[in-house]
Amino acid sequence: MWQAAGEVLIWLIASAAGGLVSRFLVALGIGTVTAIGFSAILNGALGAMESQFSVNAELIAIVQATGLLWLVSTVMSAISTRLIIKGLTSDSMSFWVKRMQLPGS
Repeated sequence: MWQAAGEVLIWLIASAAGGLVSRFLVALGIGTVTAIGFSAILNGALGAMESQFSVNAELIAIVQATGLLWLVSTVMSAISTRLIIKGLTSDSMSFWVKRMQLPGS
């Protein structure tokens, strides 16, 4: 129940505040999801490298301690978020949205 109320509240705030705030909220949501996703992918890849290819545990600890995973995850997330937002706001996306509308609507 609270989740639905929160979603309605966010929708009301975004629609009332205008385009800039809603774009910010969309970018923040997409950025968060991609950052978490890329972090999980990279951690899974490290685990697979350790188990499949017998990579030394000390090497994996060094990679994790240097923050290299965070750096790669953040850069990949920023690039993918920019591309997703650019695709959502492009003219070709609005063309396909208009084209996919039901007849008579």
